[in-house]
Amino acid sequence: KSYEQMKEQVTGDQANLRMSNLQLGFEMEKAQQEAEISRLKNVELKEKNQQLKALLDELHTAQAQLIQSEKMAVLGSLVAGLLHEFNTPLGTITGTNDVSSRCLKRIHQAAADGHPEILSNKQFSKALQILERNHDVMEVATDRIGQITQSLQGFTKLDGSAVDYMDMNQSLTQTLTLLEYEFRGRVEVVCEFGEVPPLFTDPKAVNQVLMTLLKNAGEAIAEKGTITLITRIEGQRILAEIRDTGAGMAGETVEGLFEPSFSGQGERIKSGFGMMAAFNVLQNNGGGIEVESELGIGT
Repeated sequence: KSYEQMKEQVTGDQANLRMSNLQLGFEMEKAQQEAEISRLKNVELKEKNQQLKALLDELHTAQAQLIQSEKMAVLGSLVAGLLHEFNTPLGTITGTNDVSSRCLKRIHQAAADGHPEILSNKQFSKALQILERNHDVMEVATDRIGQITQSLQGFTKLDGSAVDYMDMNQSLTQTLTLLEYEFRGRVEVVCEFGEVPPLFTDPKAVNQVLMTLLKNAGEAIAEKGTITLITRIEGQRILAEIRDTGAGMAGETVEGLFEPSFSGQGERIKSGFGMMAAFNVLQNNGGGIEVESELGIGT
């Protein structure tokens, strides 16, 4: 009896131990399955977050391009209206100035032929000199207005198609003409243009990129400085390099330069899509953009 009782007790203990081990194994397996499910959910969540981030980046890019396209469309319409308004009075002034020039020559000729003593009259001679100086000043001013209107027309390519040939050197020169009022007396511009072939691209978009880069270069110079423009052939591409002696940028600023940003200015919020739009424009036109900058040295 004692043997049978001990045998039953041992068998029962072994059965209980076996059951405990089975239950422990089951719980461990269940815990592993739950951990795997949690891991898979985290992986799936991470993938969805990455997809969402990519979609948001695409949305920001599309939004920036849309804003830039709308700006260029409005600018083109505005410039077209301004050029139309400028050309009529400019033509009148140019024609009138030409008539004044011919009249001055006839007065000189008539006085020399019939009344040479008039030329010795100080008041008359002084009045003629003033008229001649005014004519020269007017001619320079009308030429200047003509250059500005031509630069505006070339900058927006009002008479061109969306994709056309453009001269990089000419585009930089036209953009500088439009920014001269900002640079005058403060920024010295040095042009080192090489012989480069024409580009088949979107001139309006690329001109806007040049405008953005040159404006940024000018704004980086607090008091006085230099902007150097270099164009040359590099392999199968045209390189346009814009250097400034401005404040420069820190490394983290350069890294986030092509990302959309917002900054507060008083009660207004200013969006910073210019460099991101410039990056996308050049990428879409088969080009690229690289930045080197150092604090206190320039960009």
